[in-house]
Amino acid sequence: MSANLQLERKVRWILALIIVMALSVPILAVRSYIASVREKKVLHSPSSSDERLVAIDGQLMLIDPAHVGGAMAAWAKSNKQRTLSFELSDRSFAPNSVAPSAITETRVREIVQVAKANPMLVVHIVLPAHFPSSVMQRLEEHRATRLRGELLTNGLSPPHVIIGGEQRDFPNGKGELVVLLSKQLATT
Repeated sequence: MSANLQLERKVRWILALIIVMALSVPILAVRSYIASVREKKVLHSPSSSDERLVAIDGQLMLIDPAHVGGAMAAWAKSNKQRTLSFELSDRSFAPNSVAPSAITETRVREIVQVAKANPMLVVHIVLPAHFPSSVMQRLEEHRATRLRGELLTNGLSPPHVIIGGEQRDFPNGKGELVVLLSKQLATT
């Protein structure tokens, strides 16, 4: 009987130790993250035109621009996630120009790579429903056309790259171009 009691005490201690360790790991990780953010003085919320803002099935997340390609590849391999989108702000192009910035050129290559590996993928270039001026409207339309041209030049087929206006299925609402990748269901 006393041997069983000692064994039960040891089991309880081991279980308590495991629980304490399991709870302390996430707490320490969060504490470390907060400390690093404070150190870098990056305590600000991202703007609507933040180049790191990516939405997967409507869920917003921040992804370092250098890692968006990896996020796109992982998204393409997933069976459940249907859409991935990100905005292209003025920083995505040369000022008052249709010429893409270096990060946009990288994203074009990443989109092409993911789309070539996934033939059911469609790239939607979504124009906002409202523009601040007719000049901005023309500029954004030319940017969308240039972006589509870049995607086609890099090997995507025309039916897989669509320019369209904002729709209920994928509103952008922020007055920026949105690139939306969607997985099309195979028709049988």
